[in-house]
Amino acid sequence: MTTIVSFNASARLVMPTESNSFPIHLGEVDGRHYLSVPAGFDIPPAQAEDADYVVHDKPLDPDIVKRLMAVREINAECVAAIRARYSIDDELGAIRSGNKTVTDFIAECVAAAKTKKAALGLTAPTGAK
Repeated sequence: MTTIVSFNASARLVMPTESNSFPIHLGEVDGRHYLSVPAGFDIPPAQAEDADYVVHDKPLDPDIVKRLMAVREINAECVAAIRARYSIDDELGAIRSGNKTVTDFIAECVAAAKTKKAALGLTAPTGAK
C-alpha cells in the first residue's frame, strides 16, 4: 500500500540509496510538500526539528488533492486523451444522444486517471468501498 507523507518546506529528507523504488513528489500546497511513498520503502525521518512531518493514515482533504501538481497532470492527460479523439461538441452530443462508443471511451479515460491516482495513494482503487 502506498503512503502519503507531508512536511513543511524547511524539512530535508535523506533517501536511502539502496532502494529500487523511491517516493514520488506529488506537489506543494500552502508550503507543505506531499510525497507518495511506495509499499516496502522505509519512510525516512525529517531532518529538521520544525519539519511538521506527517505520515497520513487517512485520505487527504479533497481540496488539497485537487491542488497537487501530480493530480493536475493526470487530469490534463485524461482530457488530452479525450480531446485527441473527440471535441467538446462531440462529447456533449454523445451525452445528449446516448452515443455509447464515445461515452465508453470517455469512461475508460476517466477510469485510467482514477487508477493512476489510486496507485499514488490519492484515492481508493476503482471498485473499492
